[in-house]
Amino acid sequence: ARNEAGEEIKKLLASAGTPEWALAVDWKDIFPYWLIATLNDEVVGCVQVVPAKPYGYIEFLCVKPDARPSLRIVAAKKLFVGACQQLKALGSDYAFGFVGLKNKPFKNLLKKEGCLISTEGHLTVKKL
Repeated sequence: ARNEAGEEIKKLLASAGTPEWALAVDWKDIFPYWLIATLNDEVVGCVQVVPAKPYGYIEFLCVKPDARPSLRIVAAKKLFVGACQQLKALGSDYAFGFVGLKNKPFKNLLKKEGCLISTEGHLTVKKL
């Protein structure tokens, strides 16, 4: 996604219930860390790609909550596959990501894509 898509990503994450504290950041400089899915020039999905070696990270995969189920599935899968391809191209050996315990449909999609459930725990956050 280009920097111009930052505000659209923020709105999408807000519509999906992302906490306000997580949205209260500068969304003007997001390139090259986000991928977006669009339909008729509207942002309907996004994912943050955090390249690192040997482990990269895929976070904040989000699809418009009121999109029809078939679009949600296709967009989520394409965003996930695109994020994995980007990480691999940048040298990551594995992709890690957090999935909320209540998000079983997404967890099931990831299992179908070959992901393993490595552990359960707590997501920690510190403002810098």
